[in-house]
Amino acid sequence: MSRRIKHRNGSAALMVISVILIIGLGIFSAFEFIRADSLSRDLSLAQAESAQFASDLEALKSQDQTLQSENDFLKEQLNSLQDQYDALQSQIIADQTSISGQDNDDEKTAYLTFDDGPSGVTSHLLDVLEDLNVKATFFVAFGGSDTPEKRAILKKEADAGHAVGVHTWTHDYYTIYKSEQNFLDDFNKMKEIIIQATGKTPDVCRFPGGASNTVSITASGGEVIMPRLADLVHEMGFQFFDWNAGGYDAETPYPTADELARKVVRDAENHNTVVILLHDTHDFTVDAVPDIVRELRSDGYTFKTLNAHSSAVQQPFAKSKNS
Repeated sequence: MSRRIKHRNGSAALMVISVILIIGLGIFSAFEFIRADSLSRDLSLAQAESAQFASDLEALKSQDQTLQSENDFLKEQLNSLQDQYDALQSQIIADQTSISGQDNDDEKTAYLTFDDGPSGVTSHLLDVLEDLNVKATFFVAFGGSDTPEKRAILKKEADAGHAVGVHTWTHDYYTIYKSEQNFLDDFNKMKEIIIQATGKTPDVCRFPGGASNTVSITASGGEVIMPRLADLVHEMGFQFFDWNAGGYDAETPYPTADELARKVVRDAENHNTVVILLHDTHDFTVDAVPDIVRELRSDGYTFKTLNAHSSAVQQPFAKSKNS
């Protein structure tokens, strides 16, 4: 009797366990089905979002192509307007710039002038000028740093027959134009270096920013200092020169060599006596020089160096910070 009871009890336990397992498997299967169904819906949603993203991306690409075309068109218009502005600005400067001196104004004379050197490109420029058989005028600026290498280039310029003039020792407008004494200290330091390096006394100069600069008024505390500085350099036996062509290689964005040459030649067409402002601090400027020389020679210009008796191309002094 006891064994039968135990057998029945064991069978009952086994049945209970089986039922529990079946129920557990059912619950697990139901959970996995629900999870699989959820994943399937998530996958479908992700696929739909991906398709929408791809569609949006194509739309953005199309918009980008349209904007790029519009941008290219606007760039062309801007370049055209810039050329018109440059031409107008050059004409304004030409109208305001006075020319006086002993050169024959009936002759077409061009003066290549280079500011702010010597630099790493100056030696190459000297080679280019030698190949072209052209003499230029260098208004030198040491930037407050005197080195044997810079002095050697000044000597090379002078020995090659180029004119070497004073531009500035520091090229710091707010120091140079703070007072007459500051200007004289800066000017005379550069002058003495030129004499020591070349063995020649310079007689030409160019004011930093040109005679028409307005920074000098701010730097000097509101005084109109430039006319007095002009008198000072004249008393020292110097003639100062501005320009009536060029200057574009100091503007950003920088032009290409072809653009620079084209603009300089365009400016020169307005003058029989043309003083061209360039800077021997850029490779593209050096690259533009052969085209400038070739075009101006073909137009009948003769190239010369500046001296104290050359036609003085000078811009009007600023009368106030806003003039």
